[in-house]
Formats: sequence, structure tokens, C-alpha cells
Amino acid sequence: MMRDERGLVLLEVLVGLAVSGILIGGLVGALYRIENGLDGGNSQTTANRAIDRAMEWVGDDIMMAATTSPSSADCPDTTTMTFTWNDRYAGNAVVHTSTYALSGTDLQRTYDSVPQTIASGVSALCFTRASNDPQVTVAMTVISTAGTATATEAGTYTFYMRPD
Repeated sequence: MMRDERGLVLLEVLVGLAVSGILIGGLVGALYRIENGLDGGNSQTTANRAIDRAMEWVGDDIMMAATTSPSSADCPDTTTMTFTWNDRYAGNAVVHTSTYALSGTDLQRTYDSVPQTIASGVSALCFTRASNDPQVTVAMTVISTAGTATATEAGTYTFYMRPD
């Protein structure tokens, strides 16, 4: 008499579960490594973008500026600087001011008395300008954290004030 074998032996079920467990464990480990890798990339990208965005604002204002306050500055003492210029499109009748300063870890830009945060995570900011020199150098360091990863990015930029 022959038996109809349609089921699985217990050993076959256990081997199948063991193989599935190994595959799922490897997949979970790979996904975890990918996620942590993305966190590192995200924090680095965030730090880079913060510096680039801040330097766009600072650079535009320096290139428009006719004067700075203080008129000469040196790192690491100068972390606040004000730029002033006359609006050429308004026949030089309108005077604009733009002040940059750290407020905790936020870089604040106050343009014509309206404050705005243009970068977060700033750990260092410094302005350098020799007296009567149109060149202004700005150094900035940003620390960014995404998930479990932290990235630090530093940049030094040189801009020239407009000639009168």
C-alpha cells in the first residue's frame, strides 16, 4: 500500500525557516547600514547647503556695500558686521543696512530692521577687513546632525565691496 505524500517533513520546515531567517537578517542588516550611510550624506549635504545659502546672502550684501561697521575687523574677534549702501535705483536717496550676527547657533541677517535666520547650526563666524580695503573675508563653520551622523563643514569666502 502506497501513501500519498503531500505534506512536508518537520526537518524540511525547520531548514526552510532557518534559510529564511538568515536571508531576512542579512536584508535588515543591509537596510540598517544603508540608512546610517544616508544619514551621514544628509548631514554633510545640510552643512554644505547652510554655508552656501548663507554666503549667497552675505556676498550679495558685501558687493552692494559702500561701508562696513566696524570699518576694519579681524578674526576671531569680529562675529558681527553691518553693511550699508545707497540704493542706486532710487537715485541714492534710500539707504539700506544689513547686519549679520550669531544668535546662538543661528546666523541672523537683519535687513532694514527685519531679522531673518539664514543658516542654522553655525558654530563659528568671523569677518575680516583691513581699514579702507574693499576686500571682506568671511569664515564660517556649520555642524549638522541627521539621524546618528554628524558632519562639520567650514568655508572661507572673500568678497569685494562695490567701488563708489
